[in-house]
Amino acid sequence: MGLRAALTGGDDEAVIGECERGEEAALAEYRAALGVDLPASVRSMVERQFAEVKKAHDHIRSLDRAADADA
Repeated sequence: MGLRAALTGGDDEAVIGECERGEEAALAEYRAALGVDLPASVRSMVERQFAEVKKAHDHIRSLDRAADADA
């Protein structure tokens, strides 16, 4: 189910799943960026952003697990 269908269908689990997939895609991009040589100031910024995205991803994952437990 895509994000539009999840949102219009009112399916909380589908919305959470789509959010988790989006966060996973963002994490993959940050990991790729951190795998190349970056100026120190840029690397520092990317590392901070990566940590925040990971934190958000972990939160979304916990919501997904809680939804699964309630089902």
